Amino acid sequence: MIEALFIFGLLGLLVGATAEWMLAHPAFATFMAGFVFIPFFTWQQFLALAVRVDLPPLAVRARRAPTPPEEFYWPLRRTALFRDFVLCAPLLVFGWIAAAMYPAQLELTTPSAAGWALGAVAIFASAHFLAAASVYCKASQWHDPMRPAPAGWYRKLMFWLSEDAAFLGRLRREGAAREKAIY
Repeated sequence: MIEALFIFGLLGLLVGATAEWMLAHPAFATFMAGFVFIPFFTWQQFLALAVRVDLPPLAVRARRAPTPPEEFYWPLRRTALFRDFVLCAPLLVFGWIAAAMYPAQLELTTPSAAGWALGAVAIFASAHFLAAASVYCKASQWHDPMRPAPAGWYRKLMFWLSEDAAFLGRLRREGAAREKAIY
């Protein structure tokens, strides 16, 4: 119980320090706009990308196997989705850095307008990056449960750490002994 309180205390301290830093930063308005608008735009982009790759939102949750046309076109669509979120990553990083360097203000000046424009670029790039990455992971796992690679590695690790690993190890030892007996 004490450990849980300690962890919650550390998380509260981390959240408080981050909030204090954000309040003191001149780009606080841009950060808050991102906090409000990124989830909305991410969901909107997620639905649009799911339709673009012929993966309707209900099919994302479905556990059925993909139909042949979806399976046939997936390698091309996978490449396009991967390219989408890889090309959005530098735009996202540089957009937030530039938005922090040129903070948006409630004035009608050129630096303030540039700050709002850079904030909008950062928000839209973040939303598109998150949506493309989510659709890529969901669709990859729909076509092959072991893709993308980190998810497959995690699933294999969890399988090997489960109690089934002993059964697999015994099968491997028996198979190796059988092979030695044959040769």
